[in-house]
Amino acid sequence: MDLAAARRLVRIIRAPAPIVAAGSGGFRLDDAAVDALAERLLEGGGGPAGPLNSAAALVAAVEQWARRALDGMVAAGVPAARLEPLLRGALVESRLREADPDASVFSAVRRAHETLEAAGAVPAELAEPVARAVASADARGLVLLLAPALCGLDGRDLVGRLNLSLPREPQAVSPDWFGAHARADRPTQYWLYGAPRGSGLFLVLASRRCAWARCADCALHRLGFRDGVGSPELVAQMEHVAADSLTGPERAEVSEVFLSNNGSVLDAGSFPEPALLYGCTRLARLLPALERVVLETRAEFVTDDALRRVQAALNEGEREVTVDLAVGVEIFDSSLRNRRFHKGLGNGGLRRLIETAAAANAGLWLYFMYKPLPGMDDVAARGDIERAAAWLDTMAARTGVPITLYLNPTYVPAGTELHEAFLAGAYTPPRLADVKRCVAALRRDHIRVRVGLTDEGLAVPGGGFVAPGEEALVAELRRFNRLQTFAV
Repeated sequence: MDLAAARRLVRIIRAPAPIVAAGSGGFRLDDAAVDALAERLLEGGGGPAGPLNSAAALVAAVEQWARRALDGMVAAGVPAARLEPLLRGALVESRLREADPDASVFSAVRRAHETLEAAGAVPAELAEPVARAVASADARGLVLLLAPALCGLDGRDLVGRLNLSLPREPQAVSPDWFGAHARADRPTQYWLYGAPRGSGLFLVLASRRCAWARCADCALHRLGFRDGVGSPELVAQMEHVAADSLTGPERAEVSEVFLSNNGSVLDAGSFPEPALLYGCTRLARLLPALERVVLETRAEFVTDDALRRVQAALNEGEREVTVDLAVGVEIFDSSLRNRRFHKGLGNGGLRRLIETAAAANAGLWLYFMYKPLPGMDDVAARGDIERAAAWLDTMAARTGVPITLYLNPTYVPAGTELHEAFLAGAYTPPRLADVKRCVAALRRDHIRVRVGLTDEGLAVPGGGFVAPGEEALVAELRRFNRLQTFAV
């Protein structure tokens, strides 16, 4: 955690927000010791107590704040004493992640779980879902599961009282995690992200794996079942998040839902159409501010009829909800895209996709990768993306399709050709500073640009694109995503 992240953390723990109800005035975070620590930290740290921007000192400060917050909650009559160690760990985890998305002290939550398990406090019927939450470092999920069983409390009410908001980064999963813990009635991952208005809800649903599964750098097909998943289970996954996991205020903020299955949700062979249509209808009814649903798919599954049926399902409610399509192009050079990356998408198919979107009044999110191949340097990577931006801008102007160029810095997933090159020293992941320079050159008149900032939990050690100390650059690119300020 760098000093900028540490300063954000201090602002969080010093904020006079009413985190829990403790009397008519709320609970104010005005602990003198925390204030003193904050002042010294903002001045640069140091002194007899050691460097105050160290992880240990920050964790200690937030631990002290969390103890006081929970004391106030118990004093206000909330019967949460049995969950106190878990809640304290979850509070520490959430506040550190709020200051620095890459920070994690989930060990505190894990220890609290081990204590509860050793005492026989975890009901047998919850053993599997609790193990699943622990394995994916899902502190909020643990609270939702255990609050009713151990304290008789509504889990959503409790996470709302403690401001344990749904994370803005995906839960930690891997192919091994999927093999051990995936369930047909629970999504693989879900998280919130910044949308033009309110929040977006990203849902990665667990279904039959991607039927193509040939793209050179992709390991996402390993986060799917070999066999099919039925429509009732897939709808249950969406209901679990929208109806059972989000708090009321979170539901009210969701204006956009991104539906993924790490493949193609329009492929009826992996994602039955009845599940998609009924799920879209349910999401439109459960999320009162919903304006847009984004469907992740391969281009060959996009048809006029399929889009009409999805649009009709979304519009069964009282308001209009638009449909966007998220499609991976990955590389603009069609020869590299298909001969080396094995994407299976020709230029004709890309044009047909844009024309079909135009006829359906659908928007497009087109994914491109920055530096996706061994031997591709930053000059070549940037040139490919700039040519893509120019062509997409022309197509957007010609067809009227709202197009977003979604630029994903490449990470190295295990078990891929890229991983072999990485191990042999023939590939180095991109640096965010180079991605930033590329983004600054992408301003066009008719397209938007967004930058992907997650490795989806699949990068091998050293194979990610965020280097230590680059937290401020990540925050800068997140601001760009919201504001489209190309002078990054």
